[in-house]
Amino acid sequence: MVKFAKLPLMGILYIFLLAALVSVVVFSFYFYQPYQASFSSNFEVASADEGLVLSFDLAPSEKEGLENFARKVEWPWQGEEVRLALNDNLKGWLRPLLPLRVGVKSETLGLRLKADSLKLPSSSQTQLWFKANLAPRNSLAYGQIPQVLNLIDLPGQAVFKSVEETPTFVLFPVNEKISFAFLGKVTSPAIFEAEIKKLREVQSESQGRTEGAGTGYNESQIKGIKVYSVTSSDSVFVPTYGLLGDSLVAASDPVAFGLMVEVFRREQPSLAETSNFEVIKAQLPPDGAGSLYFNLESLRNWDNFSFQDALKPYLDLELSQSFNAEVLKLSRLGPFGVAWTKEGSVEGYLTYDLGTSKASN
Repeated sequence: MVKFAKLPLMGILYIFLLAALVSVVVFSFYFYQPYQASFSSNFEVASADEGLVLSFDLAPSEKEGLENFARKVEWPWQGEEVRLALNDNLKGWLRPLLPLRVGVKSETLGLRLKADSLKLPSSSQTQLWFKANLAPRNSLAYGQIPQVLNLIDLPGQAVFKSVEETPTFVLFPVNEKISFAFLGKVTSPAIFEAEIKKLREVQSESQGRTEGAGTGYNESQIKGIKVYSVTSSDSVFVPTYGLLGDSLVAASDPVAFGLMVEVFRREQPSLAETSNFEVIKAQLPPDGAGSLYFNLESLRNWDNFSFQDALKPYLDLELSQSFNAEVLKLSRLGPFGVAWTKEGSVEGYLTYDLGTSKASN
């Protein structure tokens, strides 16, 4: 049974955490237009009463590539049609995208996929991947999602009016739980100061947010950095805002912000220093409207029970031990990433096993 809690990040975290949890859904998210590649194989994704149906028309090399991924997660697929049962929420989210004909191309490092018919809303061009030097080395997910601030509901998030670029989000483990942070380059210090002043003035007033009223406000120092925190009586999060150089950072709590400070000061290694991230970055465009990186290998650091506990702030999960074991099979897959252009088309890459150890991730 899965019961959804009230989330400040309902739109973004719900979608991408589910994508990391369920291996069969991972394949249904690869609807990409590739980066400088041509395709002769494809599979089609269409609606069915219970969810989705996938049918395949693959050349031998592409069929072998997909079979390799299926074997890694112990999915007994050998090219036959696949039917996936989805809940109503996911079916509703995917329905506008279907049907899709997805091109598949096998390469030395992994698979590229393409769907000419998929178009996302247009957005402005921005530099991708450049904030990875502030993300912790063991980050589970990293990306820039166009209009992401329209999807979240976080007390104090108006401070991001001082940021013009598409904010970067990061999901990373801290003390056996999954924490998050949003980052962006401050282009208007005056707007930042004005929004902080508003936070001070409304610290005890109802803000009418999904997360509840901002019932407390605090200014403090974390590792020598001035931070501004907002607490709410019905929230497990303590949004903590501060400046690291010219970057505004909004972390899920003070402990997560402290880790970001250590990465900023190079006391802890960053995601940008990992070979997995460099491989994905090299396969995707440097500029576009948005991006997403998942390092499924990082799931190896959680056992069945601690992984379930790590998700409690986001989802109230009741999972069997066997289901947890199935989820952890995802760690056998390599990292994957997507980037989309300002025109709305999407490019993606899913790697084979890169042979990296836990320490190198």
